[in-house]
Amino acid sequence: MTTRAHGVDVSKWNGSFSLPAPPPLPVDFVIQRVSYGGMADEKLEVLHAQIQCIALRGAYHYFSSALSWQSQADIFLRLAGRSGGYHFFALDLERDFNKRSAGFASGARQWIERVGQESGKRVLLYTNPAVYQDWLLPFGGWMEEHPLWVAQYWWLPSPEKSPGMKSMKRADWTFYQYTRRGNGRAYGSGSDHIDLNVFNGTADDLRSWLDVDPQIDKPPVEDQYLDGYRQALSDAGQAVENLRPGGKSYV
Repeated sequence: MTTRAHGVDVSKWNGSFSLPAPPPLPVDFVIQRVSYGGMADEKLEVLHAQIQCIALRGAYHYFSSALSWQSQADIFLRLAGRSGGYHFFALDLERDFNKRSAGFASGARQWIERVGQESGKRVLLYTNPAVYQDWLLPFGGWMEEHPLWVAQYWWLPSPEKSPGMKSMKRADWTFYQYTRRGNGRAYGSGSDHIDLNVFNGTADDLRSWLDVDPQIDKPPVEDQYLDGYRQALSDAGQAVENLRPGGKSYV
């Protein structure tokens, strides 16, 4: 049993989520994908309702080199900001469906800073050592200013291990995704596998880092969430379609 705060991250690929009692390891937090590129996650509404049983909740966006960082920040803030119920945010930076460039790295920085300023919440950078080394470090050291959620998988994954980060020229991390092949069914996922993560500290440390009062972490009224969600989609409307070159979908 790890002393670190332990959690899962979910997206449309999980299909559904229903936390069993008890799960294999405690689930102190959950991080939900809200959007990717110019799209809302197709399971946003369903998963948002299903994760409310978990006390600490984050939301993340998969960044796309095909769209402007401004449009992606706007879409994410509409979807995550209006729905409420999230305690922190993250930007997911990966190779798939993206092109390496200085503009891509700079856009990621500006997305993180804009979302942090607009929301007043902590915003993490999610990536892996290879992307950090090859797609970010050549274009400056701004990443060191932001908390890191790092994905790195040992042959034998464990919530007690720490990520291998020699190539990243930094050793500090805030969240660590230690496997993408957790037992999905055992954790209540609709998929066979689920991503498992730890925070670099205890559950109490995580609450303190997020400045969350244990008595004030209740989910928003469902009707209020649905109104915000539907209004956000309405606001995005045709503008989102116009941002998708050739009608392509990303991730």
